[in-house]
Amino acid sequence: MTLTRSQIADVLDALSAARDFLDGQIDVVDGDYGVPAPNRAMTICGQLDESLELMVRAFDAQQKVELQKQFDDSKGGNVPGITEDHRHEMLKQIAALA
Repeated sequence: MTLTRSQIADVLDALSAARDFLDGQIDVVDGDYGVPAPNRAMTICGQLDESLELMVRAFDAQQKVELQKQFDDSKGGNVPGITEDHRHEMLKQIAALA
C-alpha cells in the first residue's frame, strides 16, 4: 500500500500532535534500586520521535522515486513542458533527498 502525500502529511501531523501533547508530561520516576527511569510519557515520546523520523525518511524516499521517474520519463524529450533547466532542477532535488 502506498500512501499519498496528503495521507503522509496527515500521519505526520497526528504523530506531532501526540508528541506535543505528551511533551509536558515527561518526567522521571524511581526505577529499580532508586535509579531514575523515564516515565511512560517519556518512553512514548521517544517512540513517537523514532516514528516521525521513519515517516519523514519514507516520505523522502517516495518523493525521490517519483522525481527519478519523472526525470527518466523526460529523457527522451517526450514529456511536454519539461525543459533542460527543469531536468537539471529535478536532479538537484533527487540529490538533496539522497
